[in-house]
Amino acid sequence: MHFLITVVFLSSLGVWLPFAIDKAKVDSIAYETWIDLPTNLITYGVAIMMVSYVDRLLFLINNTTKYKRNGIEFLILLIIIIATGFLIFIAYVDLKFGRILSAIKATSLFTLIALATWIYVKAKNPRAGNFSSIGGPMS
Repeated sequence: MHFLITVVFLSSLGVWLPFAIDKAKVDSIAYETWIDLPTNLITYGVAIMMVSYVDRLLFLINNTTKYKRNGIEFLILLIIIIATGFLIFIAYVDLKFGRILSAIKATSLFTLIALATWIYVKAKNPRAGNFSSIGGPMS
């Protein structure tokens, strides 16, 4: 439930709110809103993905009893970071040349990978607090 409310709904306000505002104001979605969608998806995805990576890396560093397994997971995380960086690069090249739909597809894939990463991290360490990657809850 936490995932649906905070990560999917509230965190994605910057992605879907411009569309809702356009629809409410002029009953259509402006071209500029579509052009901004890839950048908004990148911002949303990077925030989720980096929190997930920091959370997982802190967990792996604190639990280094199985170094070989952790080394493989570090390598996999590095490969995912490079691959998603390439998706972001593709999206920006597509935006530069006016291929909006292609940029939206690349950033949508990136965002899905970011959400999957967050789910994976939470599934692997369900007892960790939702604020562990930022040093713990503010009290």
